[in-house]
Amino acid sequence: SAGSGALKLFARSIASSFLILVGISLVLAHGRQIRWRAFWKRWRWIAAAALLITIATYFATPGAFIYFGILHHIAVASLIGLVFLRLPWPVIALSIAALWFIGQTVALPAFDTRWLAWTGLYDIPPRSNDFVPLLPWFAAVLAGIIIGKIVVKKRDTLGDIDASKPLKPLIFIGRHSLIYYLVHQPVLIALVYGMSLV
Repeated sequence: SAGSGALKLFARSIASSFLILVGISLVLAHGRQIRWRAFWKRWRWIAAAALLITIATYFATPGAFIYFGILHHIAVASLIGLVFLRLPWPVIALSIAALWFIGQTVALPAFDTRWLAWTGLYDIPPRSNDFVPLLPWFAAVLAGIIIGKIVVKKRDTLGDIDASKPLKPLIFIGRHSLIYYLVHQPVLIALVYGMSLV
């Protein structure tokens, strides 16, 4: 089952890697100074894509539509993450511990609606095909910010890496990751559906 065992661990590791990369990207793009125009341009695309997924899944799977999936989380986390960019890493590390603890221990039935479950403070959340609540997952974004702060110190060294031909396809995907993410979902669903018919 995808909801337990190795598959569950695999799914969580993928989600964690996405969110860690969000934190790293925030530092690389805005660590020295927040470039508001670039930030809002990127944020609008992510928010629009998240809304598109909500609408599409509402009609495709109304009983388990995606109301706060990975893209919704990235949109909210990108905004909140700006607050942590100027903080020293020990403060961020303490925040990670606190958010993780709250996310794992606090369960309030009043937060069981779709309007509030996204916070992570729910007892039993509404069904969804992709659910990545703010707590405790925002801790992964903060971990990425710490990693990003370390990477920025080595940025000149990273800048010397040769973008050779074997790396260019990966660089292209990285620069167009949102489109790649949106396209790969229906492709995978179609493949799985086709395999189920066979």
